[in-house]
Amino acid sequence: MSPTDTIVRCHTNKQHRKIVLLRPITTYLRYKQLQAMKSLGSLNCMLELNTTAGISGKKNQTSESDWLKKDSNHFELKSPHDGLRLLGKFWPVNEPRAVILFVHGSGEHSGRYKHVAEFFNEHKVACVTYDLRGHGVSGGERGFTPSSDALFIDLECVVNFVRSKFSHTKPLVLYAHGTGCSICIAHILKRSDRLLDYQYLILSTPSICLKMR
Repeated sequence: MSPTDTIVRCHTNKQHRKIVLLRPITTYLRYKQLQAMKSLGSLNCMLELNTTAGISGKKNQTSESDWLKKDSNHFELKSPHDGLRLLGKFWPVNEPRAVILFVHGSGEHSGRYKHVAEFFNEHKVACVTYDLRGHGVSGGERGFTPSSDALFIDLECVVNFVRSKFSHTKPLVLYAHGTGCSICIAHILKRSDRLLDYQYLILSTPSICLKMR
């Protein structure tokens, strides 16, 4: 971790949650403070997601479709929200120390994180990637999301699936980028009354507005 990284520690229901912000912000927050920020609208960028974000994210014209469909480690889920098809891939290792689930940003697809998953594999960390609705080879109109709730339900569906495939003794880490950060943080705020199924959250270029003291 570099000196410019920030760790935001969240405590609720005796569960330790760690959020790593990959940008030079030097603020430590507790979970209740995040909830207060929600009520003040400081995280409105998370809670009012632009449902047309990523319009430029056209159906990938590269070999991503073949890369995903022909691999024995790929998986396919149906979103509980509307039955939409969600596709993803496992990057397994023997006796993993932890599991990372990647949540990509707008206008891209999970295949862009292949080299990152391979890097973590070298360090005995299993990885899972999936395409957000309207992106990559998952279903839905390109770059369009009917509602932010659809994204939250999709994420929870994938998290539950990943949890069912790995021992609960292995820490589950969400690694999000761009819009993926907004999805994950908003999901945490909406789950304030329930335990999360993941223990750590890494945020790359999150759109966060923190209230200055």
